Amino acid sequence: MRRFHPHGLIDKDIHFSVPRTDIVHQYLDQLIGHPEKGGNYFTVWAPQQTGKTWLTRQIVQEIDHRYPDQYEILSFSLGVLRSISIPEKYRSACIMR
Repeated sequence: MRRFHPHGLIDKDIHFSVPRTDIVHQYLDQLIGHPEKGGNYFTVWAPQQTGKTWLTRQIVQEIDHRYPDQYEILSFSLGVLRSISIPEKYRSACIMR
């Protein structure tokens, strides 16, 4: 029996979820683009718990499925940069919030 899962990653086999195949394919096509012209990046801006990480993981899975030997997927987080201290002499070149 499926159940609701209000936070964290979902498992579509045990949690209720809405298939988002159209948006996954749209973003995948935008990333891959045309072989001779290249693709494009995109950004996803949305509140917490709206599926941003889920969408990214679905796109990665689709790339692995469609193009297993053509692309290497790199995953990293820039969140660790929040704790880095920038020396005073370089701060004028940075945009600070």
